[in-house]
Amino acid sequence: MNFYVIKKLVATILHKTKLIKLAASVRTKGLKKPRIIVLCYHRIVEQGGLISPQCISPKCFEEQVCYFKNHFSVINMTDLERYMSGDFVLLHDAVLFTFDDGYEDNYTHAMPILEKYGLKGCFFVASDPVLKGRPYWVDELSTVLQALHKHKHDFNMSFDGLSLLQRFIDSPECDKGILAKQVFYYVNELPLVQRNEWIHKIRLVVPELPKTPALMNLAQLKNLMELGHCIGAHTVSHPKLSLLNREQVEHELIEGILSLRQQDIMIDYFAYPFGKIEDLPKERTYFFSLLKKYQIKLAVTTEDAAVDLTGSPYLVHRKVMSAQSLAQIALKLEMLKWQFNLKNA
Repeated sequence: MNFYVIKKLVATILHKTKLIKLAASVRTKGLKKPRIIVLCYHRIVEQGGLISPQCISPKCFEEQVCYFKNHFSVINMTDLERYMSGDFVLLHDAVLFTFDDGYEDNYTHAMPILEKYGLKGCFFVASDPVLKGRPYWVDELSTVLQALHKHKHDFNMSFDGLSLLQRFIDSPECDKGILAKQVFYYVNELPLVQRNEWIHKIRLVVPELPKTPALMNLAQLKNLMELGHCIGAHTVSHPKLSLLNREQVEHELIEGILSLRQQDIMIDYFAYPFGKIEDLPKERTYFFSLLKKYQIKLAVTTEDAAVDLTGSPYLVHRKVMSAQSLAQIALKLEMLKWQFNLKNA
């Protein structure tokens, strides 16, 4: 029995015996410490590419939405903003739905499910992909690897990282996914210009690429706003901000915000690409000053943690969601809340 199966079994037992519910009751009623967890979704589809962001099927997503609707208060970004400023009293555990990257399946699959249950979300989009139709570099890399995976190609050139790429091409089917992620990790650490050059080089040997996943368009973004959902900024091109110099960081943030606002998209919130603390800009204080200058009220990470009322409004943590069972989700979220309580005791 592998570790994943054991974790799932433990979560199921704790869920069915209502021990998770008891722990939540002790925390919220006994200790009077309800918490907010900001949920972070990416694609709502059955399956993505070799290095696609987290994918959850529409059926699984609806099961999760129904669970949260029945067991939590579901709030919006305005409520979270008020909570962070001390103007919102939290009586029960709450969750908030957010979505990163702006894939069209967010509009065609996620939005109708949220509307069905009377809920709203915040959709963070990078400006170039949604306004100019330029695919995310991750999706470009994924489609190139997919093409190389199906048809082997010879590289008549030498460049850094070629040996890793060759290992991916030569690997057996069972190892393709693991090696594709290793290629992604390598490319993601390259400076912006080198990253683009690297992807361009390997594209040269692929005569025909599969289509990259569709992204939302401007009309769909505006319709989301009309329905009461909100749109947030996610830079211009989704780079790893920690690798950029000050000028590049300024461009990615400012242009990403202003280009959306120029299209009458209200932008009050920002999500860091990739979102771990080590992915954030090196000059964090300066970056926070830019967020404030351009009237960004909250900025969110992807660090697994409950929202900290005393923390910075520009370091709001989120839980990245996956296609786990409801028992596993319930256990993980309760653990995050207790970890926060113990850390801040």
